[in-house]
Amino acid sequence: MCPAGEMLLSWWQRHLCDPQDETECSRLLGSTAPEADAAYWPTLRALVAQGKTAAARELLQSHAALRAAYASGGAGGADDHTQPS
Repeated sequence: MCPAGEMLLSWWQRHLCDPQDETECSRLLGSTAPEADAAYWPTLRALVAQGKTAAARELLQSHAALRAAYASGGAGGADDHTQPS
């Protein structure tokens, strides 16, 4: 990585990455309806902005609407390679 990139990454982590977001994500994942919590969307946005895509994806997949879509086979996720009719 170039020196400017290293400096930007260091600044980004110091000023924009909040370790509390991962703690909040864990708390939300332990909930039966995480999307009902006021912290759900702000936490999801923060995780995406920080590049913590694995945690953001896990939190998004915990949303009841997405769980219901997967349960009915209608989510069409990344592993779904079927073509539309």
